[in-house]
Amino acid sequence: MFRFEQLNHARYPHIRELLRKCKQNARKARKNLASFEASVSELREKVPPRNVADQLFHRYLQTFETVFRLHHVPSFGRDYEEYWSDSASANDGFIVKLLLVLALGTCFDDLDDTESWYPASLQWVVAAHAWAHSPFIKRRGGLAAVQIQCLLLLARQTHGVGGDTIWISAGTLLRTAMQLGLNRDPSHLLVSSSLEIEVRKRVWATTLELLTQASIDAGQPPLISVDDFDCGPPSAADDFELDASPCPQDHEVATHKSPQNDLLESLPVRLEITKFLNHFRSDPSYSTALELSARLTKSIRIPPILSQGSSESKLFQRKMLEFLTHRFLIVLHQGFAAKARSSPTFYFSRKMCLDASLLILNFEQPAPKSTYFTKLMSLGNGIFHTTLLQAASYIIIEQAFQQEEASSFPTLVTQSSLLSRQEQRQALRLYGDRLRETLKRGRANFKGYVLLECAILQLDDTRGSSEGEKAAHLEKVLQDCADILAQASGTAETPPNRQETPGQHSSELGEFEFDIVSVRAR
Repeated sequence: MFRFEQLNHARYPHIRELLRKCKQNARKARKNLASFEASVSELREKVPPRNVADQLFHRYLQTFETVFRLHHVPSFGRDYEEYWSDSASANDGFIVKLLLVLALGTCFDDLDDTESWYPASLQWVVAAHAWAHSPFIKRRGGLAAVQIQCLLLLARQTHGVGGDTIWISAGTLLRTAMQLGLNRDPSHLLVSSSLEIEVRKRVWATTLELLTQASIDAGQPPLISVDDFDCGPPSAADDFELDASPCPQDHEVATHKSPQNDLLESLPVRLEITKFLNHFRSDPSYSTALELSARLTKSIRIPPILSQGSSESKLFQRKMLEFLTHRFLIVLHQGFAAKARSSPTFYFSRKMCLDASLLILNFEQPAPKSTYFTKLMSLGNGIFHTTLLQAASYIIIEQAFQQEEASSFPTLVTQSSLLSRQEQRQALRLYGDRLRETLKRGRANFKGYVLLECAILQLDDTRGSSEGEKAAHLEKVLQDCADILAQASGTAETPPNRQETPGQHSSELGEFEFDIVSVRAR
């Protein structure tokens, strides 16, 4: 099979040149995104104009606030209106919260929109992070502080700020929430307002969800169990039923029962799965994995109103529910699915991994490309990157296994199995399109896109292409990456390359080794 390292030869100077150009443009694009240092004193100056803020605020309420609920929407809407009436009197905490909410709203800008506020919002997230962690600023505690931490965790993942420490920050969030008693049922506390009780429950539910997702990403235990809290789920009451004060009609969104309650139903078993996968004192039991899988599948509930709804907000909620829950099925079964090649005992895990991976990668179904969820999947950060990468990696391995099976047992190949393979290949191509879109945003992970294209080439190569043909395909992919990254970095041409030794060529291209044979042998 074809390897990148086989192209490290004088016959392919264009590929080496394109690889260096991609790296140079990627570094420039990355530098453009990070060429600022947030000044806490400039927080107020970073708030965009009212017409822009209104749109971003509305997008946030239609999307993230419907799943990761943190506010009583009418009250939050009034606070927002009061800010624009008298911004000078707003405290820094509200400014930080507002910037994070608006930053999350920029996730849904069109990718080709030259007036997108997403690049500028990176500064808002960094400024908010600096404010939240500065030892020289006296910050208010209480519920607002936990809300800011939750928003900051979300924004850091959508904007790629400090992604390696998300699990650590989630632990800090958990302890802050517990210190405020959010883990306890409000009936045990001196909380008399029904509105405050509801918001506390929402914030605690979002804290648990962010912690669980961060734990599965980091491969670390959540360090909490259902025995550590007795706070119940948020109520099904409409926000306006909890509010006697009038609210501007523009903010009348996200006030119905949220998918947050549906996520809470599967939270106990997802916490168990996280602990099960990270238990290092014994090997994982397959019978236990099957039990957890059955319980999780049973607890995943997509409300009929979301299945039948066609609005962008409802589509976002439905796809996000599927995304946040089915990713646990992949990580639960993938270790056992790898054994299915030699033992039919584990075939069920192979099927569960494949089905969950296809569901996650087909994020445009049934939604068109312009929906909120599809745009979010094109960001290339946090769980919106790692989950798609995990699903795509499994499908690539599954495709290789299926090719081996078809070669060894050709009489078993049916029309339905061929259609299934076509569906899997289509999902991989959709993921490739999504990776290409991340490059347009200045995200410099071009290696993943190149590796995927070469993996698809190997899977499609049933006639045995020559090395020259494969080199031409790789050159085409690299040229595409170089052009996109040049545009993202604001440079039409790259500076002359420095002189390098042959050993340096080997090191550069060696990073791109990818061979389906090695995948099959694992």
